[in-house]
Amino acid sequence: MTSTGAEDPIGRLRDLVAGLERMADQSERELAEDQRERADAAREGRLGEDWRTVQQRIDRGDTTLAAVFSGVDTSPGAVRLQERSRRTIEQWATESVPPAEVVEARRQADAQWERLTRRPTAPPEPGTSP
Repeated sequence: MTSTGAEDPIGRLRDLVAGLERMADQSERELAEDQRERADAAREGRLGEDWRTVQQRIDRGDTTLAAVFSGVDTSPGAVRLQERSRRTIEQWATESVPPAEVVEARRQADAQWERLTRRPTAPPEPGTSP
């Protein structure tokens, strides 16, 4: 039996953890289904010849998606898929407007970097103005 009453914080934490575990399980199932659908589309050639070839290599155990997109797999099809992915991500990045808080955090980080990398100046000589 679970408890969600304010008088039982441990029970509330257990309920929260159980809910998070259910969400994680659901996410894993959805990811697995998405991966199966992508693999099927690749096998059928619906994602292009490079995907079909790479998927055949994955099916044989010659490579993995991680190897393809990390650059470990240097086969021609894998290199082309990695390059296409890089271009797509760059396009998304240039077309997307970052949220204001991201822009502000970047501005603050740049300012902090400037302060950290600024060369200290020597104190002025006595009797001279800075």
